[in-house]
Amino acid sequence: VCAHLPKLLPQPKYVKTDRYCVICPGSSAKAKCWPVERFAQLGDYMVEKYGLEIHLCGGKEEIAYTEAFLRKIRHPEQAISHIGRTNFTQWASIIQHASFVLSNDSATLHIAAAACVPSICISGLYDKGLFFPYVVDELLETERLPEIAMLDNLPCERCRTRSYFFGTGNTKCQKRIKHGDCAECIDAITVDQVKEKIALIMPY
Repeated sequence: VCAHLPKLLPQPKYVKTDRYCVICPGSSAKAKCWPVERFAQLGDYMVEKYGLEIHLCGGKEEIAYTEAFLRKIRHPEQAISHIGRTNFTQWASIIQHASFVLSNDSATLHIAAAACVPSICISGLYDKGLFFPYVVDELLETERLPEIAMLDNLPCERCRTRSYFFGTGNTKCQKRIKHGDCAECIDAITVDQVKEKIALIMPY
């Protein structure tokens, strides 16, 4: 049996805008969350360079990211938050009909992969090789793997494979996480690095 990407069934269109991108600034763990101000910078970039409206997605536990994002973005009038406000069908529809998705390691990103929507995942090295990059035996013509914004390597990579906890073997990283910040390998990813990934999937 060959491993393939999961498939999301077609969903009725929930967002009426023709061209927009989805940004998911939250996740199930703060250690996995790239700084929200950097997501806001890329939101402005997508508005100014590509003329895209920004739609925020995420679960109810991530509502705080809405206010933080809207405070940081220069074009709040172009940003619409659905965080904590949709059922699963609506959430899946917003993602499925997007021009592209930018997300932390989250359910939003996995839905985008299942919907074959161009996507970029901000990913740390703590689970390197387990969840990201995606590995499949066969990629169909209509499918596409998420682009991964990730550092090449660090001495402490795969820390969660050794003890399950983020930052194992890196005292500085553990202190960051204890204070509610993201892991060092997430914080080291720059806005310019993500822009390079955007250029690979947004040719227009």
